[in-house]
Amino acid sequence: MAKTLRLRPVNRLHQPSEFSAVFQYRRVIRGKLFDLHWRLDGALNDAVASDKLSSARLGLVVPKRLARRAVMRNLMKRIVRENFRQQLADLPAVDLVLKLSRKPNAQALACDCVRPSDPVFRQRIAEDIHLLLHGLSKALEKHLAFKTNQAI
Repeated sequence: MAKTLRLRPVNRLHQPSEFSAVFQYRRVIRGKLFDLHWRLDGALNDAVASDKLSSARLGLVVPKRLARRAVMRNLMKRIVRENFRQQLADLPAVDLVLKLSRKPNAQALACDCVRPSDPVFRQRIAEDIHLLLHGLSKALEKHLAFKTNQAI
């Protein structure tokens, strides 16, 4: 049962070149704490030789300078992976990099306590990530509409 709940290696970015390709594409959706960088075309999966991606792939960047404690960094990564795994069926086949861009504080999250043990804190992080992943479809529609208008 535990294997079915895992995020498979096929759904992750592994190589630094994959991360840099997403960052160079320069498409970003900004949230309260995280920035969602995405790359649509040209994304190839090394595991599937020369086929287009069949599903979305995720990479995480949680810098130590923004979340000093390992407990906080690991908590954020777990919450991101769980939300990604739950929404994977609804996501288009794109490469995603979720990067922590702001220090988690009470003002940014509108909660009283910024501790990993606080359920409100965990919920606010999950909401931010859910909104980013949900906003990806809107950004993708806008991008594809622009591409088709540009081709005409």
